[in-house]
Amino acid sequence: MSGLFSLAQTAVGCGVGLLLADKLRKQKQTTAITLFSVALASAVPVLASYIASRVNAPTTKRGVRNRLRSIREDRGWDESVDVA
Repeated sequence: MSGLFSLAQTAVGCGVGLLLADKLRKQKQTTAITLFSVALASAVPVLASYIASRVNAPTTKRGVRNRLRSIREDRGWDESVDVA
């Protein structure tokens, strides 16, 4: 996961560097926009996963509610399983 994030950072850096170049030609601008969009597309799932893990952490109210709900809804052993 960190490798993907590093790739995204590298692509963003290259894209920004190309956009800020003194003389922008059509090829440089197209390459910069492509690199930036690829970096953004690859970074969004990583950031969404990180935010979701922080929101649903066991120490948050939402995490505690989810844990209690899973405990309350658990019915124990399935009737079709032979326990003995």
